[in-house]
Amino acid sequence: MNRCQRFPLPAFPLVGLLCLAMGCGKGPVKQVEQDPEKAHIMQVSALVSEYMAAHRKPAKNIDELQAWALKAHKATDEDFVSTRDQEPYMLVGDRVREKTGKNGKVFVAGRGGAAEADREKADQMENDQTRPGPPPGVRR
Repeated sequence: MNRCQRFPLPAFPLVGLLCLAMGCGKGPVKQVEQDPEKAHIMQVSALVSEYMAAHRKPAKNIDELQAWALKAHKATDEDFVSTRDQEPYMLVGDRVREKTGKNGKVFVAGRGGAAEADREKADQMENDQTRPGPPPGVRR
């Protein structure tokens, strides 16, 4: 028996039509609206990575990052201001965050993406990073 006799050609289009009719997926894909602030802060987070690649060290603060980005024509002053709280972003280590945010939440962006966090927890992370010595819970 040759190949054509085992799998008749007319069966393939029927399988395709059946699949389309049944809807091969689990139903319609629900579009999740992304907060515009998330995309906005991710642009600045990407600049942090570009700065580190160009200088082989992190920016000391958001002002140093902003000055570099403006001089290199990679951003504008408005890019460094949150669209939600209208305050300049903060640079904490290699992460960018909103200062005040909205409804007790701030966006924090890093290499892994951006997410909303409780402002108090974000403040605590900032304090942990700026404190000299080992991270909390690590003995010398």
